[in-house]
Amino acid sequence: MLSVYTRHYPPCRHTHANSHRCACPKWIRGRIENAGLIRQSARTNHWAEAEKKAREMEKSMAVKTAASAYLNDERGRKSRTRDSHAEESIHQE
Repeated sequence: MLSVYTRHYPPCRHTHANSHRCACPKWIRGRIENAGLIRQSARTNHWAEAEKKAREMEKSMAVKTAASAYLNDERGRKSRTRDSHAEESIHQE
């Protein structure tokens, strides 16, 4: 799961990373399954835009993970089918 935080710069009076009310840059951090640790700039100073980018990143990674799992499963099925056909031809000879 990804979350948004703020990196404050002087002269900002806020100090907490979860502060929404300043114009300091927003960043995205967290961990996504099969992608590891993520920490990158959201390239915005608006909390809502940063949250939207974080959700889009999560969806994108979920699609990539699902596609990868599907392709791996298909490769495995083709390999098993190829192996079973090879065994059948050996037994027929």
